[in-house]
Order: sequence, then C-alpha cells, then structure tokens
Amino acid sequence: MSWTTEQQRAIEARDVDLLVAAAAGSGKTAVLVERILQRITDPNDAASIYNLLVVTFTNAAAAEMRKRIADGLSSRLKHTADPVLRNQLDTQLTLLSGAAISTLHGFCQNLIRQYIHELGWEPNFRLLTDTEALLLKEDVLDLVLESRYEIGEESFLDLADSHGGSQDDRALRELILQLHNLSLSQPWPLHWLSQIGSLLYIPKEQSFEETPWAKEILRYAKIVLKDADHLLFSLSEESARRNRSYGDTFLNDKAVIDELQTALDQSWNAFSDQLAHSKFPTASWGVGKNSPSVEIEDKEFFSSQRDYLKKRIESLKKYFARSGNDLLDDLKVVAPELKLLAEITIEFYEAYQKKKIDLGRADFADLEHGALAILRKEGSTPDKKIEPSAAALELQQRFTEVLIDEYQDTNGVQEAILSLLCDDCGAWRFQVGDVKQSIYKFRLAEPELFLQKYLNYPQVPECERVDLAKNFRSRPEILSGINFIFEQLFSLDAAEMVYGPEEALQAGSDFLAPDATTLAGP
Repeated sequence: MSWTTEQQRAIEARDVDLLVAAAAGSGKTAVLVERILQRITDPNDAASIYNLLVVTFTNAAAAEMRKRIADGLSSRLKHTADPVLRNQLDTQLTLLSGAAISTLHGFCQNLIRQYIHELGWEPNFRLLTDTEALLLKEDVLDLVLESRYEIGEESFLDLADSHGGSQDDRALRELILQLHNLSLSQPWPLHWLSQIGSLLYIPKEQSFEETPWAKEILRYAKIVLKDADHLLFSLSEESARRNRSYGDTFLNDKAVIDELQTALDQSWNAFSDQLAHSKFPTASWGVGKNSPSVEIEDKEFFSSQRDYLKKRIESLKKYFARSGNDLLDDLKVVAPELKLLAEITIEFYEAYQKKKIDLGRADFADLEHGALAILRKEGSTPDKKIEPSAAALELQQRFTEVLIDEYQDTNGVQEAILSLLCDDCGAWRFQVGDVKQSIYKFRLAEPELFLQKYLNYPQVPECERVDLAKNFRSRPEILSGINFIFEQLFSLDAAEMVYGPEEALQAGSDFLAPDATTLAGP
C-alpha cells in the first residue's frame, strides 16, 4: 500500500509522544494498524505485541483491530521465507490473543482483577447492568433523603421546596444524580464536589462580569452579534445580486447590531440597558399584492431571514434582563443551597460506594476509578501531580507504547489513568483522533484535552503533531462544500479552534469526471 508523507510519519515516528489529527476518511485505522505491525516486525528494534497497550472506543473496534493485526501478520508470514522473521511473526501471532487490545474499560477491568487485593473488593465482584445500577442508586438515594427529612433541618427543607416538584422531590433527586454523574468524570470526585459547593461564594471585591458564568454568557452574546453581522452582510449581497432595493433595511439593522456590540464591549449593565431599549426599524419591502410571484418569494425569503436574526437577538434578553448587581445578590442567596446540594451528593456518593462493596458489585465508573486508585501512589492528593504506584511502575516497565484511538472523546479520569502509564519514564503515547468529530460531550468527554495538545505539541520537546488532512472517500466537490461550511462555523469563540488551511480537508483520491452538474459547475 502506498502511504502519503504524513501517513508515513505517523507510522514510523519513534521516541516521541505523537498526536495524529486524523480527518474523516484519512485512513487513520489503517495507519494505526500499520504502525503496530511495523513496531512488532521491525528487524532492528522490534517491540512485542505484549508490550503495546492499544485502547479503542468500542469492543467492536477492538475486535476489528485485533483481526486486522492478525491478517497483517499472516500476510507477512505468507510472503516471507526468512526463518528468523517467520519465527518472529509466528510468536507475535501466538501472543496476539493475550495482547492488551481493548476499550479502556476492558483494560481497567483486567487491571482490577490482577490487583484487586489493593482495593479491598470481593474477588468475584460482578458488574451491574445500567438498569441495576439505576435501581440501586434510587434505593440508596431514598435512604439518604429519608434521613434528611427525618432530621428536618430547615435549610434542607427549604432546598427541597425550592428545587423539588409540586407533588414530590423528583427534580431534587435528578439534580443529585446529575451532579454525582458529573463528578465521576473527574480523577478526584469528592474533591470536585467539595469545590462545586463553594463555587458561588463570590469575593466582595469581584463584580458579576468577572464570574465564570458572566464571562460565558458574554462570550455567547458576542457570538450571536457576530453571526448577526455576518448574516446582514450576506443578505445585503444577496439583495444586490437579485436587484432588490433592500440594502437600506439591512444597513439600518446593522446600525442596531453595531450599537449593541459597542455596549457589549463596555460592560454587562451597558449591554443590558442597550438590549432592553434597542429596536429594529420597520422594514420596507416595497412589494404589493399584485407584484410578480418572484418578487413575493424574494420578500418572503429576506423577511424570514431577518425574523430569524431578530429572534436570536431577542433571545439574549432572558440572560440580560437584570443588572449585574442584582444577579450577584441572587448568587449570595443560592450559594448556601449549592453547598448543601454538594454535601448531600457527597453523602450519596459515599453511601452508594459502600452499598456496592457490601453487595460485591461495581459499575462502569468503578472500573475507571478502581484502576486509577491502583495506579496512583498511596497518599496522592488533588493539589499536586499524581505519582505512579508500584503497580503503575510495573506496567510502565511492560508497555513501551500506549496507542489511543478516538482520543478526542477521552475524559479527565481516563486521561489520569493514561498519564500514569506514560508520563516521565513510562510508555510513549500515540494518540489519534479528530476534535472536529467529538460528539460525546453529553457523555462527559473532554475534547479540550485533544485540543490543548493539538495547539501545544508542535512547540513541546519530545512531542509531535501529524495532520492527516487528505480524505480518500469523497470527491473534491464534496470536500470543497464541507470546507466552506466549516470555515463559517469554526472559530475560537464558537468552537475553540479556527478552521484554517491546516484543518481543511484535502482530496486524496482521483475520481472520474462527474456526469451531472456539481457545486463547482458543469
């Protein structure tokens, strides 16, 4: 198979932590498999498949990876007569069945089975199904809340009244379960929960604009105004192209957006006031009932686009309906409630963990946190870098390289596990993925981990980034359209990255000329 220069570098680079930004259709799986095959068949510096850890996103992907490696070894075995190489290939085929190629959960489960004595779990523990875990959580939460109701502390009863439903406390229960679930993506869940509890206690000297929530809302408002500005520019150009005299309407609209932008640059209160009093002028389309249908269609098009713009601006009012000082006062009221909510969640967390241990059960989150507990040195604390345990040092001696597929969907606790295997004297990392394809934030993935390395690796010693931008699946006309759309959507404000020449998809295959008309013309 013929490889591009970038693919060849991703396959052959050694003694570096490698981040491979692999665009859709760039052959990342083929590159990953070929890298493994070359690593374990290198005549000068071969690594055993036993010494590689390959982490995939799904069990199906792990099975496919194992099959491709087996096929590659078998193919090489078929086409070589060298007895030394044949023996090497035979050995790797034999070791393949026991190789560490699995999902991260699969790796964690095997690690726990091996070091279970360090956790104090039952050796025959069983994983809960999702339904079993949900029912057990409900049972434990019942006990935690019943105890709180029996004590009857006024602050808790107020919390239940404020955040419960009109007939039950289901809404409060959902808040606790959601907060618990969020904590599980962090290396130190209890520490994270305790920090959340004090999050709303704002120093007296801090203005509302300096809080993280205000900054996020202001960032969003900036994106909305920028989008509105772009839309008005496009509508003005389209109006001219269609020979419609709507330019003045869009020019007046732009003046409204400019005033809002100026106020936004000043302060929260200035923007709040401007937003409350701003008004788009009445549009003059100059189209009567007896006008030609094409004029009426044009009017309906431009009118609908303008209505969309106005609704987006109107939607900002729900965030800026009150002054910054009023919102700070609200935070002071809510702060004790959040602290109590975090305390109850911690109580639930500890009770749920104890119940699972008593029953000899574990859930999927326990696999990650159990593995992390095994790998980090006893006495490690959240306020400093986690040091590897004796078990982690043993695994660092075993694994020479850790290869991670779909790295953009890694979360904080998974990153901590991988770091304990790779940092300092540990294995080299090979991380492949595409931040543009990260769709699992709702499962608490943190694409920021990929993005940080994407931006930093070119400047970090012993780290390298390789961009696989050539797409071998799609025609250039399709890629051109995708690139055009992504250039509009991706920005530092909206997507935390710019879609520039390095990110753009490039055609990697030659296609026959199309029979029909395309976006590029006939």
